[in-house]
Amino acid sequence: MKYFDKFFSAIALTVCLLFCFLSTSASALKPEERKRASSLFEAFREAMKKGEREAASEVIEVMIKELPGTAAALAHKEIFTETKALALDYSRDAKALLSCYDSTKAVRDPEVIQDRKLIAEIYASTNEAVKKKRLAEEGWPAIRRLHTKLQADPGKALDSDAVLLQLRDGISFRLDLCDDLAKHAGLPSEKGLQDLLDVSVKESEGLMSIATPMDRRVLIANQKTAESSNIPKSDLIGVEDANRLRMLAGLPALLLDPRLCKGALIHSKDMVEHKFFAHESPVEGRRSFTDRAREVGTTASAENIAMGHQDPIDANKAWFHSAGHFRNFFHSNYTRIGYGSHGKYYTQLFGN
Repeated sequence: MKYFDKFFSAIALTVCLLFCFLSTSASALKPEERKRASSLFEAFREAMKKGEREAASEVIEVMIKELPGTAAALAHKEIFTETKALALDYSRDAKALLSCYDSTKAVRDPEVIQDRKLIAEIYASTNEAVKKKRLAEEGWPAIRRLHTKLQADPGKALDSDAVLLQLRDGISFRLDLCDDLAKHAGLPSEKGLQDLLDVSVKESEGLMSIATPMDRRVLIANQKTAESSNIPKSDLIGVEDANRLRMLAGLPALLLDPRLCKGALIHSKDMVEHKFFAHESPVEGRRSFTDRAREVGTTASAENIAMGHQDPIDANKAWFHSAGHFRNFFHSNYTRIGYGSHGKYYTQLFGN
């Protein structure tokens, strides 16, 4: 019932629209325009209360057609405020639903155990050509099966919850109204709320479903480190996806090291600016990845580089399919990771 309570609260908020048009903030409207606006929003409120969205949309269309942009701007402000409150509720409750997914039983599934053994077996292979072939033909399909077994699918989970689905649908409807009103009032289109609806499995909340207690502490620490150290969102996504792949395979999550991120970013930038693609850099003092780690005040044990990929997740997939990069990616003794991308160049650094 809590979602219905939210809807009724939202409808109550809409009543404020009537007063908004009668307040001094609507002084740009003529008396007859204020009266017409109040009448239209009374009709809008009644339509929303009855769940008659088509009628509510028609009322907004009439307002846009008959009244000046001032009325649309006031309406946009009130509806957007209401929609934002609903979107925050949705985001919180959707993430809570996903975090309830428990993979404990799935970890004991014979197929999960077998797929994890398979990846470990491929890792132990010493023939690089055979390893590369097996990674493509057996390893990646195993990862996809593990993902299906162990990690909550946000789309399926959220679409199966009727009240959450109704809430999201209502928010999308209000956002469409806001877009129409914004255009008429000459306001910029609001994009931020869509992020609240796009609850993604790539976020650390989604990763929690496959995390051990130790992994959970690492993932939470990584979020805090990324925020305090201003790690770019795309690089954090790269780290989280790397940890997702490792945890699916039964390996521990790696701790985000901002110094390794800085060293990785330095190399990605150098490759772009000096037009080369190699682990060995022509830049003095940065010849090797150990030099670059030393420059930023830490140590590194391995490095992965890639170029030409669409995003960090695509780069991670490419590293998975490469025997040498896979060895670094899935090394059981590494505890730290750094990620730095610049343009289409990606660098990953690992440390003990």
